[in-house]
Amino acid sequence: MSQPAAPIDPLRLANVPLLALVRWWELLEIRVCSTPHSYLLNTSTETVVVGPLHLHHAPSPTVHLHSNPTHDQSMTQAVAADALVVGAGWAGTVAALRLAEGGKRVIVLEARQRVGGRAFTHTWTPDTKLEDNSRNTEPSAQGGKQWAVDFGCSWIHGYKEGNPVKALAERYNIPVHIPKPTASQIIGPNGPLAETLSAKITENLGKAQAAAKSALSDQGQTTSADKSLASIVLAADSPLYAGLNDSEKELAASHARLLHVPLGITLEQAASFGSDKAFGGTDGAPEGGFTRLVKSLIDDASSKGAKFKLGEVVQQISPLENGQGVRVRTENAESGEEALYESASAIVTIPHAVLQQSLGIFQPSLPAERVAAIKRTTVGNLNKVLLTYTEPWWDAQMSTFTVLATEKGEVTPDTPLRDALARTTLIVSSLCAPTGLPGDSTSLLVMIGADAAKTIERHGRQEAAQIVHDYLVPKLARQGASPQQPNHTFYSRWAKRKSEAATTYEAGQSGAHEQVY
Repeated sequence: MSQPAAPIDPLRLANVPLLALVRWWELLEIRVCSTPHSYLLNTSTETVVVGPLHLHHAPSPTVHLHSNPTHDQSMTQAVAADALVVGAGWAGTVAALRLAEGGKRVIVLEARQRVGGRAFTHTWTPDTKLEDNSRNTEPSAQGGKQWAVDFGCSWIHGYKEGNPVKALAERYNIPVHIPKPTASQIIGPNGPLAETLSAKITENLGKAQAAAKSALSDQGQTTSADKSLASIVLAADSPLYAGLNDSEKELAASHARLLHVPLGITLEQAASFGSDKAFGGTDGAPEGGFTRLVKSLIDDASSKGAKFKLGEVVQQISPLENGQGVRVRTENAESGEEALYESASAIVTIPHAVLQQSLGIFQPSLPAERVAAIKRTTVGNLNKVLLTYTEPWWDAQMSTFTVLATEKGEVTPDTPLRDALARTTLIVSSLCAPTGLPGDSTSLLVMIGADAAKTIERHGRQEAAQIVHDYLVPKLARQGASPQQPNHTFYSRWAKRKSEAATTYEAGQSGAHEQVY
């Protein structure tokens, strides 16, 4: 057995990424010894990530906290466990499974009344009414038609290149489908760009990203404090503009802003593309959506003794008075009742945006340097809007439309939604394209990033969908088509979800780039 690494404070584990898939998968490689007590975690980068977890016997548990209780707990009986996990998203559920497989008593505390975090699958049927706001609709008859769309993480990136989620899917007999190559189109202010120009702009963006990543690799994967990704990708001498005239360069710059969608922030706000450890290559889609995969994982962990407590909002994380463990105090989101949990250590997987608003739960507080890094990290936004129709009024052979901005101007959370759409670059996926994926539907899935994503959240579902529909019709409608109104819509509003308010990617110009989905 390998020797455990030097102890690292478990409470450093502030967040773990999902869509970006930056090293959260190391939880899949937790090694659990048969002896109880201390939880030692190993990390090899400056980013707060979870490495292999070793459980071993120690004279006293590794808890780097000092007693400073601020709540009268004398009347509340604490629930004991070997380990507490805060958050039932990807990171928390994988940690719970590995600990439970090692025979440890583990309790997972989740603030919401559902599991999965940013793994959120919406399902609907032909019978789902337009006014139905349900997250899930079941078929009215056995074997009836049902569609599923992920509004959080959507793909297993690097499915054939070593992503360990593949093994989880195989373990739970969940088919994963790899889409066939299909055509895409860039929509400019005056309509679809010529194929040759689209190919050139797309090629140039790839080269600009590669050049930026190469430049960043010499300075720790982030820009200097006074610069951003925009200063590299959109620089006058960037490969982005190679071989283009002035009007084409403008289109190339607008096309580069499609990165606002996966980043969740603008190029001017971003300091990094993220970790160089992220999986890339083949994308795989789990059949039935990511929620199915997460629920299978949770069912597995539960069958091995892990307990999941939903609606438990953490109020405080503090050391036991004797210094021999950690106490977590929660309040039930519905009843308001308080509960206490005690263990040797706690693994905290709170989303970064939530963490920024919840630093007071740590008593005593986290080190000042870490608090400063958490506060200065920019939190992004990515929302999706689903528009479903009876028949496609767009070119159904196209799988993706990149809709370039048609207007100049700043976008703030207060910008009218119609103006925000015109000032940003959208990624629109056609769910009826011939990709070979099962469960295709006559739908468009519109992805909106950065501050433009926030503007959606001021509107109700049907109102937001109508504005997006009206904006896209003149841009995507094929010649001779008669676009009908959508018969089903759905959307995400992540910034309004207190327990999940963060996107797939965060990067601050400070160079701190902890990430979470």
